[in-house]
Amino acid sequence: MKLFKYLLIIFVVLLITGCNINYNLEISDSKISENISITTENTIENYLLMSHKQYPLHHSRDIEYDKEIKRNDKTIIMRLHYDYDFKNLFNANSLNKYFYNRNIKVDDDYILISLKDMSGFAPNVDFDIVIKTENKVVSNNADKIKGHSYIWHVDGNNKDKMDIEIKIKRGTTPTVVERNMYIVYIVIAIVVVAILVIAFITYRRRKVNNKI
Repeated sequence: MKLFKYLLIIFVVLLITGCNINYNLEISDSKISENISITTENTIENYLLMSHKQYPLHHSRDIEYDKEIKRNDKTIIMRLHYDYDFKNLFNANSLNKYFYNRNIKVDDDYILISLKDMSGFAPNVDFDIVIKTENKVVSNNADKIKGHSYIWHVDGNNKDKMDIEIKIKRGTTPTVVERNMYIVYIVIAIVVVAILVIAFITYRRRKVNNKI
């Protein structure tokens, strides 16, 4: 319990001093990779805090994140990484500390992730949550989709109303068309515009010819 409280204090201090957070989950049929990137001001205090060990499993002292820390003149960037099987993800420190309402269901057919109410984060901190998968996504409520990535932007002033839902089909990959729907939409838009331009030019020519 003391370890958990200490880790919570570390993240709260970092958030209060100002930082940028990117939280990423990469999902396949066999595992989930968790990647957390925290960028904050380069101070001695922040560096000492970020250098402390981090533990991916709730209340665990045995397994640590793979951690990388980089510094430049202005910022410190800490990257945390861990590969979970689906069973252990339920115990991830990040999920238990920050999502007050969390539900992860895995069976032979689907992976369902539901994360709500992020009041565990300090106020006035905006950040992105990205779930990436090459499997077919049956449903989602992402704010934005970019390639294989489903992106939610969390408003630091409205975290308690945050709702993240995604349902992934196991053992499948989307078709080329499904994976590149934005390209399909662009092509359709170009074709429609071309048809309209041709129709307009044809109309103008006929109008001129009728006048002659």
